Amino acid sequence: MSKKTIGFILAELEQSGDIQKNWREVISTETDHLNLTGPWHTSLLIGFGAWLSSLLFIGFLSALGMTVGGFGIYGIILLGTSFVLSRLKQGTFWDQTILVFSLSGQGFVLTLIAKDSHSTDIFKILGIFIVVFNLIWPFLLRTRTQAFISMIFFAMGLMQILYAFELKFLISIVSPLLFFAATFIISNESKLFKNSIAKILPSIASGLLFSGFGIISLSAYYIFESFAAKGSEIYPYPWLTSILVLVSIFFFFSRSKDILFKTQPAFTFGALLLIGATSLKAPGILFAIGVTVVGVVYMETLWIWLGLFFGALFTVLFLYGSDMSLITKSYVLMGLGVSLLVIRKVFNSKKMAIT
Repeated sequence: MSKKTIGFILAELEQSGDIQKNWREVISTETDHLNLTGPWHTSLLIGFGAWLSSLLFIGFLSALGMTVGGFGIYGIILLGTSFVLSRLKQGTFWDQTILVFSLSGQGFVLTLIAKDSHSTDIFKILGIFIVVFNLIWPFLLRTRTQAFISMIFFAMGLMQILYAFELKFLISIVSPLLFFAATFIISNESKLFKNSIAKILPSIASGLLFSGFGIISLSAYYIFESFAAKGSEIYPYPWLTSILVLVSIFFFFSRSKDILFKTQPAFTFGALLLIGATSLKAPGILFAIGVTVVGVVYMETLWIWLGLFFGALFTVLFLYGSDMSLITKSYVLMGLGVSLLVIRKVFNSKKMAIT
């Protein structure tokens, strides 16, 4: 008896009219997000080989750039090469090669801008280029890793613009906006795009959140005595960030279909208000809670781990920098642990009652 592959069986079902004719496209779309690259150590070795070979080639171009043609030409060549490869090649090796070419090409172009510009507004020009380029480039390249890194560069460029144009008062709203954008993307992922762009949306959302954590980390200046006096210059209005993050979480809850939030709105909102009121000057705590909750609802493992890690980090920093005695801090930590156990008990009991 001959063995039949799944593809052969599906082709027979297509001929008999039992399944639709576009089953190949449907399977490709549904399985595109799965990690089918093999064991992690194999992918690591392949990625290392891609980075090593690419960097050697880029080193050769860098030497040429110093003598022949300049950095701009080779930057454009690297960016163009990464774009063409993204359309022709797939797999771990080529994905990493595309990433190295893309980052190096952007670096060459930035070097050209910085080298040839004699303006005192060089930081403004570089910031604007980084923001605009990294908003467009992920949708052209359409690779997950590049999308994630581009969002980090986008946030860095945005912060550079705010500092260069002396718009520091807007820094407090950047992290809440990134959280809102990431939550909107992940909750409307299936509605935004239907083509190959859809596969990079989770990476874009994760990159925005990671950038949000990086920016909101500036609000922890109070743990350093040398920076405490200049807190308004580093991160003005941290309380505004806490309020905006809280509003974003409430907005998410109001639109969430998760049954726990629908059946326990008073308990959920009350707990968030209490946490927000007690940590008003430490917005990172509330930000981490929001990321963790959204990650649980949409089963985003990376979001959950990011939220838990940064939540614990910001809590420790907040307690370390607060003006409380050691025994009071111990009581606060103990009360926080008991509160988390109570919340878990309530959620689990409610979930069991529903099911």
